Amino acid sequence: MLNKLLQDSIDRRELVELYVSREDFDKFELVAPVAMGTELLLSHDHTTAGVADGFVVHLLDDVLAVGRGTRHIADRVERSVDRAVTSPIFAKALGSWESLAQALIGAKEIVTIDFGDSWLIGQMVRADSEWVCARQFKFSQREFDGEMLLRWRDVEKITFGSRDEQAVAATILGL
Repeated sequence: MLNKLLQDSIDRRELVELYVSREDFDKFELVAPVAMGTELLLSHDHTTAGVADGFVVHLLDDVLAVGRGTRHIADRVERSVDRAVTSPIFAKALGSWESLAQALIGAKEIVTIDFGDSWLIGQMVRADSEWVCARQFKFSQREFDGEMLLRWRDVEKITFGSRDEQAVAATILGL
């Protein structure tokens, strides 16, 4: 039933409330699903004001509930129309975290990886079925600072293309 509902939302290009927090079931993310693979859901991420801000990827198994047609969504839907187009490469790579990581590595995307109670922003450099290695970007130093190895089972979501990742990319390129 979840896959059918999400596919319907993709086809309609609609906003949904995505519940993925077991600790705080009142908390949700406002997203517009773009593509779904066997394990992952790729969505346009939206701010609390309803403005599109990059992409977010969740494990389908982590989705606890999906809200549709709520007042919260209706109040924000007009501001969500300016969504970036995602590469078909990412949509095709939603079979696993590893396949998505390989696509992100190939595209040299700056990503934010949320894991546990923490996160890192940087660039993935290697990945296999169990681990991902990413170069961490340190804002205070305005440069990459070492690498971090993370287990996929601890990754809660990955975002890319947001204002945060674009700011890092601009810093790296000296813009």
